[in-house]
Amino acid sequence: MKKNKYLVLFGVLMIIILSYSVFADFPPDGFPGENCRCKEFCEQDFKCYFGNCNDTELLNLSCTNSFNGVEVPAEPCPACPACSIWEDCLFPGTNIFKDDDLMLTDPVCGDYYDYLMDHELCRQTVDYEAKDLLGYSVINIDLLLGSEIDEIDYSLVFEYENRGRAATGSFEVPRCSGIEEVTVIATKVGYDADVQSFNITNDRIPPPIGRNFTLAVGTCHVDCTDSYNRCNPNCEGFTNDQGGICSYNQTSINGKNITNMCAYKPIGTDVVLQVEPHQYTVVECCEGVPRTIPRPTYDIRLTTGDNLVSIQKPVKTTNGEQAKLSIFYWN
Repeated sequence: MKKNKYLVLFGVLMIIILSYSVFADFPPDGFPGENCRCKEFCEQDFKCYFGNCNDTELLNLSCTNSFNGVEVPAEPCPACPACSIWEDCLFPGTNIFKDDDLMLTDPVCGDYYDYLMDHELCRQTVDYEAKDLLGYSVINIDLLLGSEIDEIDYSLVFEYENRGRAATGSFEVPRCSGIEEVTVIATKVGYDADVQSFNITNDRIPPPIGRNFTLAVGTCHVDCTDSYNRCNPNCEGFTNDQGGICSYNQTSINGKNITNMCAYKPIGTDVVLQVEPHQYTVVECCEGVPRTIPRPTYDIRLTTGDNLVSIQKPVKTTNGEQAKLSIFYWN
């Protein structure tokens, strides 16, 4: 019995030591990974830095910019922490922020998510209210994030932070800079989700942002749409008196979960499953099958001596899908 007590005490001591080691570098002293880091700013050949840097460190990192032919150390990045996400809090090889609070594997990332929004310039607060079609409040709703923010996918941690919410309240998202269009989805079992897209900036720029969500009592059709004409995975298997049946996409192709990709998208939306040099593989929501479409090509020829530069900017198509715009310029 005494041996077991010592084991318990040893376990508690180890938890305390590990907790201290994780949070020893916590703000205001900085997160792990908040040491001197270099970044190319605004997708241009201009470098700036995050963390605490001196000129020697910047030179060792080749974090310099050329002025009149002379390389000088870079300046601090004019941006929020969300502009340079600590990669340990992203799933390897992706831009998806970890939901570590839920998995209980590395809870520091949940606190890091809060740290990203420590300053009013680095977050956007959105007030909301949820009602049904008769105007009655709807409680215990879940809020989902249906788009990236500043090229980072916060959907998992956002969903964890916003489950079982009250009929009125507010939520926050991290910001880097500029104006960003986001998509937020209000859901509850037995109701059709309300999907809203709107622009955000940060909390210092007025006016305050508010959204009113309206959740209709759940309705399904045999084309797998709900009352908002959006593809709803909860409609899978729905049948009507004429024998029609909803066969919602429930498959994963090329590592892409079509069920999630098409969820709450307007019917007829194409989602991209694979990008190849000369074609795209896409599938139409809600019940489509994969098909290929040609990929646009470009052929730009320059006279000898001209310097061609190509940059890509993230954009959204008219149906809300993510895309990239290629821009070319030359001397």
